Amino acid sequence: MAPEFVKLGFVALAVDQRVGGTLFGAGNDTIRVNGGGYFYDEAMPDVEAAILWAKTQHPNLPVWLVGSSYSAMLVLQAAAVHPEVQGVLSFSPTLSGDKDLMVEKLGKLDKSAVFISSAKASSEVEAAKEVFEAIKSPNKIQVVPSLMGVHGASILRPERAEIGGTEVWEAVRKFISKHLTEQ
Repeated sequence: MAPEFVKLGFVALAVDQRVGGTLFGAGNDTIRVNGGGYFYDEAMPDVEAAILWAKTQHPNLPVWLVGSSYSAMLVLQAAAVHPEVQGVLSFSPTLSGDKDLMVEKLGKLDKSAVFISSAKASSEVEAAKEVFEAIKSPNKIQVVPSLMGVHGASILRPERAEIGGTEVWEAVRKFISKHLTEQ
């Protein structure tokens, strides 16, 4: 996916967070080197380190975050407290834990452009809608593919094109084109 984001004008950094596992044949080097055992919310320092990297290495470029599944919520939470984050692409976010606290945190997300997508399954759509409604930014959109889609950003993988990936990529490109030029 990173090469596609580079084509859209981004400098892309893929982060192996301290939570996760093997997916699509790739292992998690951070866990391999440092060990696992972390909870999802304990990966927030990894997101914050990526923001710091972006601002340090590319201070004149806008910062956008992409999150999938559990990290879909982490990037939204990070954007709520980091005003330098200008855009967020959040794939299959779900409120979990203390929902009232999560809604309060997301309510502070009032300036960043926010793209939320999910699979077409009703449970995913409703979970994403709950997150969407908590976000106060006027520059937000929720996208549900007309085909089945899949959980998370893996919908953007080439082999997922025929189950909604093409449609979601088109929506992502349109969203980035609109909001990246407005920043």
